[in-house]
Amino acid sequence: MKKNRWRWSLALALALSTLTILPVRAAGLIVLDSLFNDWAGQAYVTDPTGDGSQGTDFTKFYFATNPGVSTLFFMLERLPSDQQIIIWQSFDMNNNGIFNEPTDRLVKVTYDPKNNNSKVDVTVYTGTNQFIAQIANNVDYGESEREGGEKVEWGVPMGLLGMTPGQTINIGLTVDPEENENGAISDVLDTPVQWSPASALGWGLLGAILLAAVIWMARLRQRQDKMRA
Repeated sequence: MKKNRWRWSLALALALSTLTILPVRAAGLIVLDSLFNDWAGQAYVTDPTGDGSQGTDFTKFYFATNPGVSTLFFMLERLPSDQQIIIWQSFDMNNNGIFNEPTDRLVKVTYDPKNNNSKVDVTVYTGTNQFIAQIANNVDYGESEREGGEKVEWGVPMGLLGMTPGQTINIGLTVDPEENENGAISDVLDTPVQWSPASALGWGLLGAILLAAVIWMARLRQRQDKMRA
């Protein structure tokens, strides 16, 4: 009897753990279009104000996936500014607390708000600063000066990061001022984000995993009932 109870508890835990990887979804999918309503309801971390200079002082860092799409999406929100910044994302790909190994990744995002649009460049390097690819060049992924220059979004394909859906990674973040700006202070995320973007598996596959767990639980319960009869 105790053995059966243990199996039942294990099955229930499996089903519940499958449910917990489903994130809170926004009304629509993330689209890189410099419009930011689709980020409502997505996961984010906050950063205190006053720990960076004008332009680099960010307040929120968002991260998300679209179901069935092998791309990680990010959005940074800072205090209103018209200044250009450089965002450095450090990816600890094997989750060992070290960010500068060859298997790790470094993503450079340059955000330059213009009068009516923005200029965003995104480049991927290894953890040892070896160039891999430029995935965005002079694209409009951020707010313009007229819109406040607060928000910028971008995406990074999982293939360039060398990862698979569901893999646990750590993400560090540093926002630097424009390279020729003297006396400015960088803003660093206090604690790296640990993230396992399982939703990129697609809701169909996640649903199949959950369904299999439920069927297993039902069959196990039937066996218990027969043994008691």
